[in-house]
Amino acid sequence: MTGKSEVGFKHNDIQVSVVIPCYNSELYISDAIESVLLQSNSDVIKEIIIIDDGSEDQTKKVVEGYTKEYFVKYFYQKNKGPAAARNHGIQKSKGNYIAFLDSDDIWERKKIEKDLEYLKSNRHCKLVFSNVKVVDEQLHLINKNFNQIPDSNKNLIKELFLGNITMNTPTMIGETRAILEVGGFNEDMPHREDHFFLMKMAENFQVGFHNSHHVLRRIRSTSLSQMQLNNIYEPSQHIENYRPFIFESIREFPFLEGYKHIVISKIYTSVATKHLRAGRRYKSLKYLLKSAKMNPKKFKNYLLIMANLTPIKYENLKNLL
Repeated sequence: MTGKSEVGFKHNDIQVSVVIPCYNSELYISDAIESVLLQSNSDVIKEIIIIDDGSEDQTKKVVEGYTKEYFVKYFYQKNKGPAAARNHGIQKSKGNYIAFLDSDDIWERKKIEKDLEYLKSNRHCKLVFSNVKVVDEQLHLINKNFNQIPDSNKNLIKELFLGNITMNTPTMIGETRAILEVGGFNEDMPHREDHFFLMKMAENFQVGFHNSHHVLRRIRSTSLSQMQLNNIYEPSQHIENYRPFIFESIREFPFLEGYKHIVISKIYTSVATKHLRAGRRYKSLKYLLKSAKMNPKKFKNYLLIMANLTPIKYENLKNLL
């Protein structure tokens, strides 16, 4: 994936700042921090920057257990969302490279080592990301993701827009100067700000990918998708959360206009699925019809419509989707 910048970097002098945004993370933040401290090449890690995005639990107390003995720095901000927290961490970083980790995820011991090996072999690369292992709250393996990365930046931008390349944030490490040049993460996007960040990086620089699985992405019962299922979060709000990403992406990359209907169709299908899982068949059917209208070729929509019109339970159908 060739970008615009071809300025190399002295890889024999890498210092990595690790940015971890967190919110009410007392149960998991220790796992994240420990996984950084235990990296096989921890000598290149200059600092671990924790940005507390308005936690109301004991997150601060847990993190402070590390600040006196290790190179862990804690900063608190009023709740502004993960994009603002990451940008806060970027501004505080002193390393010439920044790696991102979420507070409930974990790096395996060779994660940073493998990233830096890739960067050493690809000296013009300004950011590299990889795949993840998806685990449950007890770290039992659920599955592995296998992103397929195109060989051109334009196609990479398109695939990110379509949502075909996922689970990127805790795998990314990039040169600080390049991250600052693209403006970090867009704080006006409540959803998919990580995809937009990668799209901007691919627009301006050479972006790399290696097909390894050294990140554990933890799926929690208190995640946003579970909140949606339990009516804590109205599924239709999901659509509004996507709008800034869709329209800003098209403004920045006009050629994406031709793919907007596919993205909107996927959003409608996602909302319909959440309604179906919660037993709200009428609402599910409403959004499925919207999705089918936007993208008539999507076969999944018709399977879900069948589920709404028959007594088949969603749990018995999902393996077909």
